Amino acid sequence: MPEGGSIRLDGFQAPAYLFVAEAAKYLRINPSSVYDMLWSGRLPGYKVGGKWRIAQADLDALLAGQLRTETEEERVQRWIATAPALSDKQKDVIATAFAGSFTPIKTASA
Repeated sequence: MPEGGSIRLDGFQAPAYLFVAEAAKYLRINPSSVYDMLWSGRLPGYKVGGKWRIAQADLDALLAGQLRTETEEERVQRWIATAPALSDKQKDVIATAFAGSFTPIKTASA
């Protein structure tokens, strides 16, 4: 698949990377469901310029049931990588809020 280009599927010209609305139309689901899958890690995607991009190959793998889902650690790393940078003031507020008082949350499944 050419990066940033397009691919042809059964006479349908599809871009190699789709926006959420395009992915939803391709999958025949609501765009909010695509967002849910992106944030839960069930569908890989990348934010570029504040908008999600989803690889056509990942959509095809999802439809074929061959898409590998992200682990929680991979999902957190993706969120960190796509998050905007914090200002020094924001870092100070977070450090103050958690200084010496942070206790990990225990879940029923752990």
